[in-house]
Amino acid sequence: MFSQSFQTVYLIFGLFLILGFVVFVVLLIARRLMRKGKSLPHAFEKVIFSVSLPKEIHIEDSKKEATKDQIVEDISAAEELFASIGGLSAQSGFLSWLFGRSDQLSFEIVAREGKIFFYIATPR
Repeated sequence: MFSQSFQTVYLIFGLFLILGFVVFVVLLIARRLMRKGKSLPHAFEKVIFSVSLPKEIHIEDSKKEATKDQIVEDISAAEELFASIGGLSAQSGFLSWLFGRSDQLSFEIVAREGKIFFYIATPR
C-alpha cells in the first residue's frame, strides 16, 4: 500500500517523536533532582536587613504642622523604593527553568515587645 520511501519517512518521524519525548522526560527528571538538592541550602542563603525609620518627623519649627507637600515628599521616598523594586524583571530562560529562580525578595513586618520592626530578606 505505502511505498518504501513513505514507510522510511514515517519510521524516521516516529523515532524523532519518541526521542523528543524521552529527552523531555529526562529533562523533567533532571530538573526535579536539581531543584530538590538545591532548595534547602538555597533557603538558608539569605541576608536579612533591618530597616530603621525615624520615630517622628522633625519639623524646623515645632509650632508648625506638617503641610501636605511635606507629607507627599516623605511618601514619595518610599514610593520610589517600591517602584524600583517593582520594575525589576524576573529571571527567565532555560537555566532559570532548570535550576529555579534566585531573585526572591521578602518584606517582613514584625511586632515585638510592643514595637514594630521592618526587615528585608534578599539572596546572598
